[in-house]
Amino acid sequence: ARSSLDSWRQHVNANNARIENCRAVLDSLVKSLSLPKVKNSDKGKVLMRAFYGVKVQTVYICSVFTAAWSDSTNDLFDLPVSEKPLWAKVFADVQSVVNGEIREMLSSGRSTILKELESVDASVEKLYPMVQDGVGTVEAESFKECVMEFGVQAEKLSQGLDQLLEEVDSFFKMTLSGRDVLLCHSSWSLIHCIMSGESSSCSTDHCIKVVPTHGGRYIQYNVYGQLFEVSRKYVPPIRPIGRGACGIVCAAVNSVTGEKVAIKKIGNAFDNIIDAKRALREIKLLRHMDHENVIAIKDIVRPPQRDIFNDVYIVYELMDTDLQRVLRSNQTLSHDQCRFFVYQLLRGLKYVHSANILHRDLRPSNVLLNSKHELKIGDFGLARTTSDTDFMTEYVVTRWYRAPELLLNCSEYTAAIDIWSVGCILGEMMTGQPLFPGKDYVHQLRLITELVGSPDNSSLGFLRSDNARRYVRQLPRYPKQHFAARFRKMPPSAIDLLERMLVFDPNQRISVDEALGHAYLSPHHDVNKEPVCPTPFSFDFEHPTCTEEHIKEVIYKESVKFNPDH
Repeated sequence: ARSSLDSWRQHVNANNARIENCRAVLDSLVKSLSLPKVKNSDKGKVLMRAFYGVKVQTVYICSVFTAAWSDSTNDLFDLPVSEKPLWAKVFADVQSVVNGEIREMLSSGRSTILKELESVDASVEKLYPMVQDGVGTVEAESFKECVMEFGVQAEKLSQGLDQLLEEVDSFFKMTLSGRDVLLCHSSWSLIHCIMSGESSSCSTDHCIKVVPTHGGRYIQYNVYGQLFEVSRKYVPPIRPIGRGACGIVCAAVNSVTGEKVAIKKIGNAFDNIIDAKRALREIKLLRHMDHENVIAIKDIVRPPQRDIFNDVYIVYELMDTDLQRVLRSNQTLSHDQCRFFVYQLLRGLKYVHSANILHRDLRPSNVLLNSKHELKIGDFGLARTTSDTDFMTEYVVTRWYRAPELLLNCSEYTAAIDIWSVGCILGEMMTGQPLFPGKDYVHQLRLITELVGSPDNSSLGFLRSDNARRYVRQLPRYPKQHFAARFRKMPPSAIDLLERMLVFDPNQRISVDEALGHAYLSPHHDVNKEPVCPTPFSFDFEHPTCTEEHIKEVIYKESVKFNPDH
């Protein structure tokens, strides 16, 4: 313990200076930003403008990260760029929008990491002398309190890092449209110029060009500056539709079947065991399941070379949008639409749970929709079996949709965590706003208890840790709100279902079967049309000794099953 705490102190002390120096470093980089002068050459002009664009983007993205770490809008730059490049106007527009979002976020106190970092360091300062000198009987209680406080502060830091990841992802989503145009006018102009000896610009509709590879068996695209290589049956045009921590997603057409599909590239999938297992887990799970309300896997692109591939391309059925985009569009959902969506979500979840699988990451962005109002559950990369306690971890589910037992580090949880997430989604569909938009771990718990009420001792039986129970008891006490008053626009039966889902004690929360049989869903409920999975799923590949190379071989064999004659 002493060694670990000492390493933490050295790490923080060694890195703080770098954080403080970020502003000065960025200042010097800004001063170096200028459009290079070159000889009167078309190739040279395109090349230099492309390099200039890369420098501008790099400095700007660094300024966004610095602002998030330092909690200061002063670290955001309004970068004056030359108006000569075709992408300059796009960048100026994107910069204006993103700066506004970041400044609004920071002024509202929604995100900072340094505060959490300092709190953890303060806890370390308290603990360090204790573990160095030893703890006697008298100090034991004080030591336990310090350890508990340290755990809480470390959790806050973890939540802060999670939030930073979400905000960075949002930042990239905000800049996608601008990046598309920028790539059209820089990267592709550069490639075209070098290959043809001419300077040209391309339109946004045709800027993603096709390059045949491996004797024409595969085709390669440049999407968001990254190579995207798939088998030739996925014919152009290919269209980027999303980008996140999991990778890039593009829409395409399978020329053999005529199906419209979504292709997700997981780049560098085998660089670490966590990412490798996540990719294999999703492949195995989706191959095991077959249900109308669960996204279907259509293909795994077989790698051109068995031994030297590092990217995985998973092909899914294509959906038109996701629930998060619908909610953010300010589109008002009717009561009938909300009812139909939550019914389909629960219908799919019944099938998933019957296979002994917990989704663990249900949120609006993982609820996929099409123009027919059909719903499918997606993204099973964090799923686990209900009996797989060795792998139970609290670091799952975006915080706003996270059940209380996960916030309290409960090591053994049940399918009730998914029901809580469905309740959060139902409430958000009805009100148009997230129910529990917590800024951090403590704020999240406060928002929950303000609505559902502080738990009494009889509702804490699911917590095995005395420290966790003690922590909950010392939190501010709140009475349960009247759901009918809080959710005035919801039908009474919808309010009743929501109230049964959002119960602090997971043992008292409504089950998926009970929810499907609830009066609110009676217009859709038919037990004979709500199938279960015939066989439970087993994570037999999750053995601790499983290596990246082993997983790589398993994924290759899975791709061969889809493409035996390739």
